[in-house]
Amino acid sequence: MQRLILWLHRNFGRTSPLAEIDMLPLGTTLDDAIALYGDPSEAYDDEDMPDTMGFCFRDGLVPKIIAWRWKDEIQAVVYYSDSSNPGRDLARMMDMYGDGQKWNGVNQGYLYFRADNRLRLTCSAVPIYAVGTAEYFTEKYKPREPGDIARSTD
Repeated sequence: MQRLILWLHRNFGRTSPLAEIDMLPLGTTLDDAIALYGDPSEAYDDEDMPDTMGFCFRDGLVPKIIAWRWKDEIQAVVYYSDSSNPGRDLARMMDMYGDGQKWNGVNQGYLYFRADNRLRLTCSAVPIYAVGTAEYFTEKYKPREPGDIARSTD
């Protein structure tokens, strides 16, 4: 079924792969991610957070999905797409991870915080969509050394 959706998308451009995939809820386990997407194709260490691991999944609809595990739970998920429908994809992300709450745009089209400030959603023109807990992103991007005032949000 996923191959049919991908073929339709590539040949007719009417669907967005991100709109068709199963999204991984935050707070789940690596086992839940494996049950949803199959075994990871790669695993990554995070230099900034040694107790964090990223697991890359390739589901066939999007080039890759990276689930970041911290404190034994999936704390962030990054979805890469080779094509997208930005309005629809952003709405899907907000709906999936919004828990019925509004999202506050800090930089419209790029950075949002859920109304309870527990989740952060970022997107880019690449298109890449990332969602994660505020606690995870705060820890990931906090200054690590004296004078380290700006850190990348890649």
